[in-house]
Amino acid sequence: MRAAIAETAAAFTRPAAEAYCQAGADALAMFKAQGVRTTKLLKTRRFQWADSLPPIARQWAEANDAAERPGTAAVDRYMDRLRAAGVQLSWNWSRVAPPSALDEALEAAKGAAGLNRYDAASRLW
Repeated sequence: MRAAIAETAAAFTRPAAEAYCQAGADALAMFKAQGVRTTKLLKTRRFQWADSLPPIARQWAEANDAAERPGTAAVDRYMDRLRAAGVQLSWNWSRVAPPSALDEALEAAKGAAGLNRYDAASRLW
C-alpha cells in the first residue's frame, strides 16, 4: 500500500502543482482584465502581515498530537524540508505566534462592543 501511495504521489504532485499555479495565474489575469490593480507588498509589510496571522500550523499540530498523530513532527519536518530547499519564508509556521498589534486591536474592539473575535475583526476592516 505504501509503495502504491508513493508512486501515485510522485505522478500526481507535479501536474497538481502546475494546475494550481496556472489556476492562480488565470484568476489574476481575469481580475486584471476587469480593472483590478495589484501591487507587491514591501518586504517589511509582508513580514508584518505574516506576524499578524494566528499560529494555524501549530494549532493543527497540537490538535493532531492530542489525537496521538504526529502533528508537531509533520510540521517540523515540512519546515525543515522547506529550509533545506532554500525557501525564504516570511513566517516560521512551526512556531507559536507572539501577540501582535492586530491581536491587541481585536481584543479592544471585542471588549468594547461585546463581540467575538470574528465580528470584531469585520468591524476593524
